[in-house]
Amino acid sequence: MGERKGTNKYYPPDYDPKAGGLNKFLGTHALRERARKIHLGIIIVRFEMPYNIWCEGCNNHIGMGVRYNAEKTKLGMYYTTPVYQFKMKCHLCDNHIVIKTDPGNLEYVIVSGARRQENRWDPTQNEQVVPETKETQKRMFDDSMFKLEHGSEDKSSYENSKPRLIQLFNRNESTWSDNYSANQRLRQIFRKENCELKKIDGQNTALLKKSSLDIPLLAETEEDKKMASLLTLKLKPHTDIVQNTELLRKRIIASSSLPTSNFSLKKELKAVKILKETPKKDLGIVKRSSSTAPASATSDKKPKLVNLVGYGSGRNRRLPRTLRNSIPPMMSGFGGDMSHSRYAMLGGGVPTLPIVEPAAAPKHFPFPNTPVDDDLFFEFLMFMFSAVCAGLQFLHLYRTVWWLPHSYNRQAMNFYLIDLNLVAFIVILLSRRLIYIVGCRVLERSVAAKFLYLSYTFYRIILFSILFTLLSWCAYYVIQNHPIVNILYLCYPVLVYLILFGCKVTAFFELVTWNMSSIPPLHACRSNAAEVREEVENLKTNFNNRMKQILFSSVVNAYYTGFIPCCFAQNHLHYDVYWATQHVIFIFLSSFVAYATHILSLRYCDILHRSALHLGIWDKLETRNMLLVNNNWNEETLWPSGALVKHGRDLYRAQGECNASEPGNTTYSRFYLMFKNPSYSLSILLSFHVAMVLLQLVLLVRSIVWYNIISITFMLFFNYYVLYKVGRDYLVSSKMYEEERAMHNKLNLH
Repeated sequence: MGERKGTNKYYPPDYDPKAGGLNKFLGTHALRERARKIHLGIIIVRFEMPYNIWCEGCNNHIGMGVRYNAEKTKLGMYYTTPVYQFKMKCHLCDNHIVIKTDPGNLEYVIVSGARRQENRWDPTQNEQVVPETKETQKRMFDDSMFKLEHGSEDKSSYENSKPRLIQLFNRNESTWSDNYSANQRLRQIFRKENCELKKIDGQNTALLKKSSLDIPLLAETEEDKKMASLLTLKLKPHTDIVQNTELLRKRIIASSSLPTSNFSLKKELKAVKILKETPKKDLGIVKRSSSTAPASATSDKKPKLVNLVGYGSGRNRRLPRTLRNSIPPMMSGFGGDMSHSRYAMLGGGVPTLPIVEPAAAPKHFPFPNTPVDDDLFFEFLMFMFSAVCAGLQFLHLYRTVWWLPHSYNRQAMNFYLIDLNLVAFIVILLSRRLIYIVGCRVLERSVAAKFLYLSYTFYRIILFSILFTLLSWCAYYVIQNHPIVNILYLCYPVLVYLILFGCKVTAFFELVTWNMSSIPPLHACRSNAAEVREEVENLKTNFNNRMKQILFSSVVNAYYTGFIPCCFAQNHLHYDVYWATQHVIFIFLSSFVAYATHILSLRYCDILHRSALHLGIWDKLETRNMLLVNNNWNEETLWPSGALVKHGRDLYRAQGECNASEPGNTTYSRFYLMFKNPSYSLSILLSFHVAMVLLQLVLLVRSIVWYNIISITFMLFFNYYVLYKVGRDYLVSSKMYEEERAMHNKLNLH
């Protein structure tokens, strides 16, 4: 019964809770009788005999598995494993048996009072494999000759036992053969090999598509990897291309010009033969590649135009058909030559084939760390702003004339007309994010990092359940005093939330939601156009989600703090509808600017700006009087500034330092125009906020009613703080992007 006292929850009549727990009150230990010698470092445990022994006191046999009450004592440590000693009394005599643990040999050792019954099985008698002892392993490690002799003995024993092993294997196959299991294992091997072959085939297909090759690829071997690591690819310098171009120009100039009349077929065929025999590398035709070519000292030189149109004295006379077919009409995609103009006449000189140079990645200017409000402080600020605005709207509705000498009201508001359940509903809804942030901060300090994400999920679910219960309870009592139709006013934002965010609970508590399975809004300088567009798509989706959160949060604040009190006002109540409507609009505009400044911070806008510099934009050109362009738009190519490409039936010129955008895609164009310089958007937001503050100042000067002065003054103080943050962000961003633009212009000149 003594062992049950700690679990039966029995408290004596004289128990005093001030004394602490029950054990402390009784002056006992939680382990009861087992801890009677704990002050000596001894604890009583049940010890089970690990093997057969002979007691030295009575010479009786004690079998394995017999249990005793033993005194457990810690003797020391074997590395990080404790060594324990167990002392017990024989049940047949007064002899004490002492056994300790041996972690080094994974064994129990008898210290005194007994001896072990030695009946161990010798595995060598049954020709079993015996593991090497520690002495043998140490000797093999120290003595090389002993290791060699030991290895030869192992080989000889293997050869001697091989026939026996074969017989056992055949016996096992004939007796326990399982064709189904063998077929299953074989099919698993085939599936694994098939998956590996499909994976290798996909990699080869992607490599051939990227390299624009149509050749069979051999299997990759270790020798190929080793040989490829020893090789380096040295690109042909740009100087050789320019020299080949100059050589071709001199050859054409040295040849006789085309006659104005009686053009002989022999000379025409000779000119065609010269052009056909000229290697493509002399014409400057190179394969487009995503790799970056080395810079050349002569890269600033622009190839001059070669006048191949010497036929006839007329300026607009055309070349013969044979020569026209032999010279592919090309248009250079770079500035500095005649084809850089918007229109190129057919009668003018034929431009040379362009040397397609890789686009240089834009240089990013390091952006300074601007201070951003902490989430807890921002949520507290927005909660206080929304709650005070709701109180001011109730003041507009239920104010009194308490200052009059014979007024029967002694309070500034008719509090008895205000529905307290409605006030509780509004306060609970507005404080949801503040409560959530406080709980998250507590979890960060009390929960381990590896369980933090899971704890956030459970916390959101529990908090949402509690808030939903409280809101339902308040809404039920609100409907008791108002028509049932008014419940639609309370539930209308819920429908909007389901349309915008679906059934996700995270957006209900967090302004900026980020899932671990999704890609965070980060920027990386990439040399592949497809990866740049993928990054832009992710950033565009993230920006759209943030804009939805800004608009929804602003509308919810204005709706529940300004509109709902008016909807649930009594029918006989008279109030200034114009001022109440104006109050709702000011709440929405102030909340919108505050949320936009906090969610779309300067650091986040700079990430979008850097991605927009890599994206670029295309300018659509008129196709009249234009030569054909051989540069078709490629989705994996980064195009330099001024490059002319053909996409569909239209011609486009690349704008920006590099261009990874798709011609004609309005989504990419809007993204580039919006974030090419984020200070423009900030200037619009700043101008809008300054206009709102000036309007509120004008209303404050013209107001003569005390409650209007109080409401407009409070909103002015809040808007002053938001104006400071917007103005600071605009000044910093405008200066930084102005310096960045100057740096880009300087690099382009050089």
